[in-house]
Amino acid sequence: MTITAYTNEIVEWDYISDKSYKEPFYDITLDVIISSDQKTWSVPTFWRGENRWSVRFIPPTSGTYKIKTRCSDSSNASLHNVEHTLRVETSPASPPKDLYIDLDKKVLKYSDDTAFLWLADTWWMGLSDRLAYPEDFHTLAQDRKKKGFNVIFLVAGLYPDMDAFDERGANANGFVWEKGFARINPAFFDEADRRIEHLVSEGFIPCIVGAWGYYLLKMGEEKMRRHWEYLIARWGTYPVVWCAAGEAAMPYYLSTSPAKDKEKQIQGWTEIIRFIRRRDPFKRLVTIHPTEIGREQIQDPNLLDFELLQASHNGYESIFRGVKLIEKLRKKEPKMPVIMGEINYEGIIHDTGAEMQRFAFWSSMLHGACGFTYGANGIWQVNTPEKPFGASPHGGCWGNTPWKEAMEQKGSYQIGLAKEFLQTLPWEDIQPKPEWIAPLKPSLDRDTPHIAGIEEKLRIVYFYGPVYPWAQHYRLLKLESHVAYEAFFWDPRTAKRYPLGMVTATKKGEWDVPTLPTFEDWVLILKATPASKNSISFQAKNKLKKRLFSSLKTILDSFRK
Repeated sequence: MTITAYTNEIVEWDYISDKSYKEPFYDITLDVIISSDQKTWSVPTFWRGENRWSVRFIPPTSGTYKIKTRCSDSSNASLHNVEHTLRVETSPASPPKDLYIDLDKKVLKYSDDTAFLWLADTWWMGLSDRLAYPEDFHTLAQDRKKKGFNVIFLVAGLYPDMDAFDERGANANGFVWEKGFARINPAFFDEADRRIEHLVSEGFIPCIVGAWGYYLLKMGEEKMRRHWEYLIARWGTYPVVWCAAGEAAMPYYLSTSPAKDKEKQIQGWTEIIRFIRRRDPFKRLVTIHPTEIGREQIQDPNLLDFELLQASHNGYESIFRGVKLIEKLRKKEPKMPVIMGEINYEGIIHDTGAEMQRFAFWSSMLHGACGFTYGANGIWQVNTPEKPFGASPHGGCWGNTPWKEAMEQKGSYQIGLAKEFLQTLPWEDIQPKPEWIAPLKPSLDRDTPHIAGIEEKLRIVYFYGPVYPWAQHYRLLKLESHVAYEAFFWDPRTAKRYPLGMVTATKKGEWDVPTLPTFEDWVLILKATPASKNSISFQAKNKLKKRLFSSLKTILDSFRK
């Protein structure tokens, strides 16, 4: 049989078993070996129900590919050693924008080498029918796309803040697993597919959270491996990121042995990530959502591609905690990109409004994070006026704000502006530079400026403030005398610029920060002008010109004589 496909477009085909199995989901494993002239993939299939298995693939190049199946039941001639041909024709579709890690710069990049500034939104329960498809799902996706988000966190059916098989976790086709974890429910994924496909078609990267951490002990490692194998087979061909678990080391809310459970979960999730890496032929990036620091949720941090952090939801305290976590991880081995994964959901508890979202974003990015994850209370659990989420297993309720109301909160818009603005600058090269501003403070507080930049090119300073002219004066230090800087204030609420003209530094390379436009938070930018961006001083250029002119004059004078 010959299967026709097109470059950079998904192709799917089925295998039907002539042999019946009592438990087909457990009884066999079926892989498809796909070979081109340049590469070979061992792609797992996913069970469709009854005696049917499917495989998905996106061929990167045109030509003829060889296909051969490998079944754990080698006696099944309808599934084992079945050979086909995949004939791939060129299409105008663009290649999927896969991600990789730039270890030198500690950032994520697209496969075309463009730096990827991660801005994620948190839809933990977005695959449940709490968020209706298509109208509500499309509405939220369109809003987030317009605001500049590029990653969406989704949990694959094994959700937080509930026990297994809570009715709030079902979609139109039931639960992700049959009750009692008897077997996976393919119909759940038929419904979920439409959502994943829509996000990908709109340019988002889905970050798939396999399960909340405590489900590992409820299901056992073998079933969790089956769960993850199914996710890889079903969605691995898409440009996704794998997040092994949410709050991986957190025991179940009502656990009677939390210390022992935590130890088992750390050990178990380590093995699950090893399994993900073995089974994923597409080598998607792998991370883990932590209770605090990602690498502390597993036994071997080398298994992670990048680090997620959680700094909790305690207002100002969480901001300072997040900064300290980022600073701590910048010194740790192995070094890897750091992304703020959860902090101060907008509208949760107190002190989490739009100004706190701006504070969290800028403090994270200017201290070395390469991305930021936003969340809105009301969206992560998908509240509606008719169906608020209600209580978690511990009995408390995080809030009943409807998701449509939460969608309109200003913080999501303003961090979208921040991301868009940062992308006009060489943000992937900035480094924290607290020594570039005075007075330095011994500890973080609300008045502490956050500064980063690139020598001879850029200074970025975030003032949360307010900065009162009668109380505090700041001075930038170590400005290079040979670099001409142009300065402006950038309004993090509106993206409006307030030009300050050229910077005139003292002989010591210092410059007094002017009074901020208002008693609010502001971003100050000093940007090298084109004439100095190559780090060649005006004085040096002038000296060179004079030398050349003098040499030319000497030569001409000698000819005249």
